[in-house]
Amino acid sequence: MMPTPKLIGRLTRDSSTELRSVAGRSHRLPDDLLRQASRRVEIMALVAGALWTSAPALGHLALYLTEPGDPRWARFNIVDGIAASCVTISIAVYTYLRTSKREPAFVMDLALVYMVVMAFGIGVLIHWGEPSFAPADLRPMISWIGPIILITAAIVPAKPWKMLLAGLVAASMDSIGMVVGKAAGLYDYGAFRNVLLMHYPNYLMLGVAVVISHVVTRLGQ
Repeated sequence: MMPTPKLIGRLTRDSSTELRSVAGRSHRLPDDLLRQASRRVEIMALVAGALWTSAPALGHLALYLTEPGDPRWARFNIVDGIAASCVTISIAVYTYLRTSKREPAFVMDLALVYMVVMAFGIGVLIHWGEPSFAPADLRPMISWIGPIILITAAIVPAKPWKMLLAGLVAASMDSIGMVVGKAAGLYDYGAFRNVLLMHYPNYLMLGVAVVISHVVTRLGQ
């Protein structure tokens, strides 16, 4: 004997409302992933401090080995001052995160601020340094700011819109360094359009960083 067919009704209005509320709920990264990201920010600050220390030191050593008679190898210049400031900031960020108990979400925002500060240091270092250090070629180039934005997007699970805003400021630091450097008589880039043309690759990398940020923030969901 064939079983009697049964009709399956639609979900009730109350059930559908509950499902919509669950589906519409904003996603949040698991706490363990946020804690791991906080730890990675500490490591990032420590590595950055080491790089800001070793790069100028190796620059002085290279100048001494190639041109021993040049007194600049033993001179503390503006590049060294910028590097020393960035080392101090990096150590301060590392110590602060290491010794304090902050919400991981706050650490993510702090990491974006740290990214902007490091980008400012690079923009100043490139365009405010000695003429022999500043790039003489005004063709489009990829500075260290672009990779820093990409690395931050991969390490810090910040919301994509936050990464976009902070990244726009960071990507503009090269151009800002050019403008301020010219105003101070330290750098000459010719026509203003060169400010936009020379560092537009930073903004291309920012677009990639926003995509990476979107992927990272979807982990664990």
